[in-house]
Amino acid sequence: MILGLFDTLLEVWVAVAMIIQRFYPSRPNIRHRALIVAILTQSIGTLAETPFVLWLFFAPPMRQKWELSFMIATPLAHVLFLFSKC
Repeated sequence: MILGLFDTLLEVWVAVAMIIQRFYPSRPNIRHRALIVAILTQSIGTLAETPFVLWLFFAPPMRQKWELSFMIATPLAHVLFLFSKC
């Protein structure tokens, strides 16, 4: 639940930026600031979430519960998601 709340708080700014893009088409300064905030919060969220998820997947009690394919795919997906923002 904490990870979901963390995601929600940081990813809401992307939705806010899209709303601002829609309702303020003639105000480029506001749109620019909203997009910068959205990019920064998404990047910070991904940079903070990736080590947590990696720790969660590779912690000794969890290591026995997950299949090898999930242990490979999840960190790979996080790394790809992180680099897609650059």
